[in-house]
Amino acid sequence: MFSVVIPSYQQGRFLREALESVLQQESCSEILIMDGGSKDDSVSVIKEYEDRISWWRSGPDGGQAQAVNEGVQRATGEVICWLNSDDFLVAGALKAVEDSFRSNPDLEMLVGSAFWCNEDATEFSFWSAPRRLMLGDLSKAYSFLAQPSVFIKRSVWEKVAYLDESLHFSLDYDFWIRCLKAGVRTKLIDFPLSVNRIQPSAKSRDARMFDEIFERSKFHFGKSDLRRPTGYLEAFGFDLFRIFPIRFIFSTIFRKINNRDSALPGSNVPLRYQKLAVRPKL
Repeated sequence: MFSVVIPSYQQGRFLREALESVLQQESCSEILIMDGGSKDDSVSVIKEYEDRISWWRSGPDGGQAQAVNEGVQRATGEVICWLNSDDFLVAGALKAVEDSFRSNPDLEMLVGSAFWCNEDATEFSFWSAPRRLMLGDLSKAYSFLAQPSVFIKRSVWEKVAYLDESLHFSLDYDFWIRCLKAGVRTKLIDFPLSVNRIQPSAKSRDARMFDEIFERSKFHFGKSDLRRPTGYLEAFGFDLFRIFPIRFIFSTIFRKINNRDSALPGSNVPLRYQKLAVRPKL
């Protein structure tokens, strides 16, 4: 049912965790790795798992969008998971996604919650999926969806014409807008499906990302309600969140807002998801 497309470049130190997080899932999937010609140990890691990988290649390409598009075009699964090699899935993610698609035959796009973690995956914070998903909302919030927690049917990729290969930072944001414009049937679940890793080479740490997203917002909506300064602060927000007093304040506010659950002091991760906020076993 699933095809997991993993674009990667110079991420050998994280790639093994990404692969293990997929292979340890209850639901079966095919894995396609699109490596951009890494010079680190990426290829060695890939070869360790070669007998469990459906297809892989390593060589220069046209960038992340081109790599993902190639992977999706080669995929045979009904539902596509685009997982960057420095991120990973949480235990039980694919089973939750499978259950959602099986119980909703007309569903085309599933959006789940997510965790954010630091470089070493020793500290986690929780990001809850939005309560609604409407086109206008994407003109106001660039980080409205957690990319690896978005699962989309392959037929949608074909209908919406894949990622725009001219984009470097806003390829996912632009794709979601086009999906909603095309009337793709969506569902949101308040269950963490993936972990987004915040590390020095991550695109989300590059302030140029917000300039490109700002321009894509104007392109699609004629104007943009996004604000660059807010984006710049959010790019480095996880570093601030690691400071205990700030973390404690935010976690306290979180517990007040989310009366249905609680979190440990100094954390915003709901207790019901604490066991999921861990790195894959290697």
